[in-house]
Amino acid sequence: MAVPQKVKPVRRAFAPLLWLLVIAGLLVGGTAAYVSTEPPLDWSSQGGPDLAEKVRGMIASQSLSVAITEAELNALVKANLYEERRLGEQAEMTGADVALDGDTLIVRTDVTIAGSIRLPLTHRFRLEWEKPDVKATHVSTALKDIPLPASLLAIGTIRVPLAFDARIPAEIETVSFEADEVRLKLKLTNPFF
Repeated sequence: MAVPQKVKPVRRAFAPLLWLLVIAGLLVGGTAAYVSTEPPLDWSSQGGPDLAEKVRGMIASQSLSVAITEAELNALVKANLYEERRLGEQAEMTGADVALDGDTLIVRTDVTIAGSIRLPLTHRFRLEWEKPDVKATHVSTALKDIPLPASLLAIGTIRVPLAFDARIPAEIETVSFEADEVRLKLKLTNPFF
């Protein structure tokens, strides 16, 4: 007759904990593999718009509008985000890229957690003209297609200054957000220029 073996109580107590750790490790590894397929972003850009030069060209061509392209807006927003790249003690933005879709600004960022875990996030902002800045108000954040709570890694409000220096005899009258550019309608402040 076979003698039943006694299972050690310590082993029985830790078996569920061990399985829980294995499952958690697989979930973390799977999530890391899922989100790491995005190419890394950086802070490089083509350079911001020279608004003074654009206004001079506008005056020379006798047009009263100036367009800021998506690439120029990318440079302006990246400069703003770089200044605010620290999101907490353990979280930092390590790169960004900007796309314009009418009055919605889509900002893709790489956020590094604890110096090693890279999360490619997509933030959506609502654009509006609030003289003298274009104001981008945070609406939502997503990890790939998974929505995240807005408060989790909120960037806050982005302000892009568009004021001219005193040497430019014009001021911005209205701002319109188009598919791939921001159009500024100007008003001349010195009619003798």
